[in-house]
Amino acid sequence: MKTTLTNAVKAYYAYDIEGYQRYVSEMAEFINNERCECKKCSLAGEYDLVRSLAYLNMPGKLCEFYGEAVAKGVKTEIFDISETYLLAWAYEDLIEYFGMPLEKADGVAEHLEKAVKLHAAISPYAAGTDLLYRAEVALRRKEYEKALYYAREAESVLPKKNAAAYACSARIAENAYKAIRFE
Repeated sequence: MKTTLTNAVKAYYAYDIEGYQRYVSEMAEFINNERCECKKCSLAGEYDLVRSLAYLNMPGKLCEFYGEAVAKGVKTEIFDISETYLLAWAYEDLIEYFGMPLEKADGVAEHLEKAVKLHAAISPYAAGTDLLYRAEVALRRKEYEKALYYAREAESVLPKKNAAAYACSARIAENAYKAIRFE
């Protein structure tokens, strides 16, 4: 069944949403089969992680999926978990990515912080996502010192191998620094 989950991940990152959904459905049938004894095992937790891919821009929902995966003791073997946040880091506008108006951004930041903490029990690769989001929010609110602070904090915890995350942090810091200089 790990092949089914691996295929779901590959389909998702190839933008084959129908294929992704088909593999997720196959896995759901397997796990929900009354003869299956893995409802609370690591394989079921990996299934939760794969299902979470469809909700990457919904931090509240991610908390649910990650919480379920952590409760099942998952340590993922299916894919490099850093891929799950690559979309957010590579996105030019994190606020738009998470789909909330600026007025509701603090709530998103709280959910994102919780999701990152849950995710840390599975893998360290989500570290800093919440800080980058807070930096982007501060930048939009013209709180440039705060934006610079969060961008620098994010850099201190970002996974070393994720160049997209560093680029996002650098973009925010550069924009905040320019705004501070020209105020």
